[in-house]
Amino acid sequence: MNTDEYRFSGVKGDSCCAINVGRPEEAKNRRRLIPISEELTRRGSPPIRVIGRPGYDLSSADEPTIEFVGPVAPIRPEYEKAGCLVVVSTREGLPGVVLEALACGVPVVSSRLSGVEMLARSLEGITIVGLDESDACWADAITQAFKSRRSADAMLIASSVRSSEFSLSNVTAHWLSELKLSHLAGRIARS
Repeated sequence: MNTDEYRFSGVKGDSCCAINVGRPEEAKNRRRLIPISEELTRRGSPPIRVIGRPGYDLSSADEPTIEFVGPVAPIRPEYEKAGCLVVVSTREGLPGVVLEALACGVPVVSSRLSGVEMLARSLEGITIVGLDESDACWADAITQAFKSRRSADAMLIASSVRSSEFSLSNVTAHWLSELKLSHLAGRIARS
């Protein structure tokens, strides 16, 4: 994925809302967001904004416990307003939504997924919470992520993606170098 499309541009708004971006499928586990969102609202935070199609799991009928936004394109303005991304999936490969959020400087609170754990070993801004952890534990992690988003940590989070092996421009420059096309690799790495 082209993480360069999701550049850090500073925080828009109060940046204290959590968002979830996902399709209505069983593995996305979006129903788990409801009790977490209830805990957040008890603490004075707005409900989690759910971005994606309605489905058997969540819809506008679940409001006001969650704020059901529906599909949004382009998604970048949602990241710019977000205090953190919440991922409650039961399985994922390499989650592109996590890379998008991090590239915008948005911290991520995620369930324990092998792809997210792999990303957390080399990127800033990821907190992993077990799905079986309490709603209070999830809300604590989300509240801490909000603090990161409001600080200089947000720029560090975004720059960790841009300088990583997950940046499309870095991957392209690497492969051009491997293919002995170094004159093109230098030009791409500088862009």
